[in-house]
Amino acid sequence: MVSNIDSSVIRKGFSAAPLIVFPAKVQQQLYSGLFRPGAAQVVYNGIPMQSIDSFRGSQDRDAVRRALGYGKQDFLVLHLGTVCKRKAQDITLRAFHRLVEARGKAIKEAGGVAEGTLARDPKLLMVGARYIRQHEIDFQADLKSYAKEHDL
Repeated sequence: MVSNIDSSVIRKGFSAAPLIVFPAKVQQQLYSGLFRPGAAQVVYNGIPMQSIDSFRGSQDRDAVRRALGYGKQDFLVLHLGTVCKRKAQDITLRAFHRLVEARGKAIKEAGGVAEGTLARDPKLLMVGARYIRQHEIDFQADLKSYAKEHDL
């Protein structure tokens, strides 16, 4: 993603590194063959469950949803991760668009009656936008454009 770094520079860096740390096994597998056996290690950077449990125990769910602009009955879809192509928010957005279309069709076929989970008001929340790298900024602009174009 940087114009002066090509595959030969990447291969040279991987072969020279005494240790390469990946945040997930799937990412390590993507670079398989570029580093010496045993030179890679996976270190997960997850959220400690104790923190989540502590937050849930000390907060009112409905109040948190209201503070974020969501109603009690909203069907909330969350995509959490750095907003970039490799995290595939575009796929989530297209799937959400299909969900919204299916909801509209179901309500229309039911004569305007909204019932069940599909009929709940769907909302999509993507968390992880950062405005540092141009390719991420461009990707976010594409997502926003798609959402606007499809009235999402």
